[in-house]
Amino acid sequence: GHVLDILKQMPDEFVDCVVTSPPYWGLRDYNTKPQIWDGDPDCDHEFEMTTEIKNMGVSNSSTLNGGKGVSDHEKIKNIKIQTEKGFCKKCGAWKGSLGLEPDFKLYIQHLKQIFAEVKRVLKKEGTCWVNLGDTYSGSWGNSGNRFEKTGISYNQREKNVMYIKRNGSPNYVPPQQKSTLPPKCLVGIPQRFVLMMIDELGWTLRNQIIWYKLNCIPESATDRFTRDFEHVFFFTKSRKYYFEQQFEPVSEDRIKRDLDRIKRDLSTKSYLSEKHTKAGVKRPYDNKKTDEEILQRLSLGRNKRCVWVVNVQSFKDAHFAVYPEKLVEIPIRAGCPEYICRKCNTPRVKIYKRMGESSADNMKNKDKSRFNSEQGKKQNLRAKRECFFRPIKTSYSDCGCNAGWKPGIVLDPFFGSGTTGLVALKLNRNFIGIELNPDYIKMAMKRIKPYLEQTKISEFW
Repeated sequence: GHVLDILKQMPDEFVDCVVTSPPYWGLRDYNTKPQIWDGDPDCDHEFEMTTEIKNMGVSNSSTLNGGKGVSDHEKIKNIKIQTEKGFCKKCGAWKGSLGLEPDFKLYIQHLKQIFAEVKRVLKKEGTCWVNLGDTYSGSWGNSGNRFEKTGISYNQREKNVMYIKRNGSPNYVPPQQKSTLPPKCLVGIPQRFVLMMIDELGWTLRNQIIWYKLNCIPESATDRFTRDFEHVFFFTKSRKYYFEQQFEPVSEDRIKRDLDRIKRDLSTKSYLSEKHTKAGVKRPYDNKKTDEEILQRLSLGRNKRCVWVVNVQSFKDAHFAVYPEKLVEIPIRAGCPEYICRKCNTPRVKIYKRMGESSADNMKNKDKSRFNSEQGKKQNLRAKRECFFRPIKTSYSDCGCNAGWKPGIVLDPFFGSGTTGLVALKLNRNFIGIELNPDYIKMAMKRIKPYLEQTKISEFW
């Protein structure tokens, strides 16, 4: 159903994590039934509809097929779609599909309504991850010179709007004006969306992640660079939230350097701060530790960075915006707990012990006398402030209720072909998907059905 209608039926603070990718503005038509946005809900709408006939287009998610040409999306990219959209003459409501608004401001306004409801249904300790791309002004979906149009003209609609303003109408919401951005200009949709989320809805932006695509689709433009990345935004509702630290591998050269430094320094000093020493904390290592044991401790890697190298994946069915499973896996692992107490709803978290001291502790314990001179201060600023503060997973937390555990819930308001739900099941999480297009629902259920059956069998045993 309509994403707003479904979200309003859900209770407050119900889901643990949101991972989604809304339809990008002005890029493609998903052939969904037009929905009514804004305006007066009690109005007896009288819409002035405009019909557009255009090609489906090809998603940037399409990948090259082993050097033999593009994927199966090319075979159906010329299918014609007839789209109807327009404004109500009485209250100014807009009827159409999300992403096909005549102006980007109206698109951001609709996203605001959706993510206000998302914030309501998300738990206080929940996280929200949004993948959103940008659009060029005057491009495929927001320029009139590439479409075969029928219906009333834009000027005629403006005359009708002026009539409504003169005569008045209850709860009138004036329609957005056409964009005044110059052609070929990036609209800045991701940046406008982030500012709206922070300033108007009160979300906390924790990270701006770059999804770097090594196998991006070549573009035909010759007067700019090829786009090979998209944004993923990491939002939270409150200051304290559930987050499982994610790690990425460290290069062999880096591990060798760390190993040499550990072996050299273990015989001279402890890497524990003074307060830890007074508390009776023992040194994490001694001279008898072997190289293999130390390497095992270092193998967990470093804290994951904000540039994620994830290749796009081809998808054989008729869906043009399928993000890869690996891209969804990272937010679900980090932001949705696998185990939640059935009684007190406390998530079970991994417990890590630390090897060595942090960079802050290291600088705190340094001998400051040699930094009194100006030259010493400069050298201190240039010094490499990095210690062997490596995490070691030891166990899980326990709330003590002994009531058993249940998986967390991942919500995707724009479910599409079901990638979020598929990954959630693979990672032993539950999911809720909202989708308007019945063809996409069938497509998603076809992908998810084997994993749903496997999950039921596991729960039975």
